[in-house]
Amino acid sequence: MPEEPFHGRGMLMTIYANGVGAARDLDVATHLACGLNVGTADMVGRIDRLSRLQAENWAVDDFDFCDDTVTDPGMFACAAREARRSRAGREATVRAISLDWTVAERQRLSEVERLFESYLESQVAESWTTGTLDNMMQHGIHQSLRDEHTNMLGQLAAGEAVPQLAGLAGQEERLHRARLALEASFREREFTSRPADAGDQAQQAWLDYRDAFLELAETRFPEASRDGLAAWLTAQRADLLEETLRM
Repeated sequence: MPEEPFHGRGMLMTIYANGVGAARDLDVATHLACGLNVGTADMVGRIDRLSRLQAENWAVDDFDFCDDTVTDPGMFACAAREARRSRAGREATVRAISLDWTVAERQRLSEVERLFESYLESQVAESWTTGTLDNMMQHGIHQSLRDEHTNMLGQLAAGEAVPQLAGLAGQEERLHRARLALEASFREREFTSRPADAGDQAQQAWLDYRDAFLELAETRFPEASRDGLAAWLTAQRADLLEETLRM
């Protein structure tokens, strides 16, 4: 995007529209909105909204760039902002969870977090989504996985039981079927530049993450069921691949 809508002109537009940080001036906010290069439909909708607010003598402070976003650049920018906010919250949660851990335990946790992000990155190539809607759906799914990962750490730290799922063997079979179905779906497509080993690369990245997570849990949360955690992690990956097949 030529100009990030949450800095510079975009930030000033929001400040003048809401009257927070400067006196409210909807004329200035509208002028600034005209200069945001984020797609014609976005710009027209935002200017129209500011005009309506001015006619209604609007006096609240909840105007937000993302309220009028319908084009690809704007949606990606808004998704990225939400991801930054969510990441900050997750990082604060992880810091709180590990506050009284040993240095070695915190290092193991950092490695788990790194491997988790590497897995999600490799999964982008595995799913090979195209089009804004599919990409946005995948982004949302990955954000949910990050939240689930952090929530599980919190549950373990609080001594809560691992969710009861079908046995590990059943989840592994389900994952195997999902992997086969996903690979078959790509073989049926006539045109795709998806790397041939994308599925294997993502699977290995997930295995690295899974093993590191289980190793951390074994030392830090010894009361947790290893098979139960392994089943949860396997079910999470199977869910992701089944969701990818529906995209």
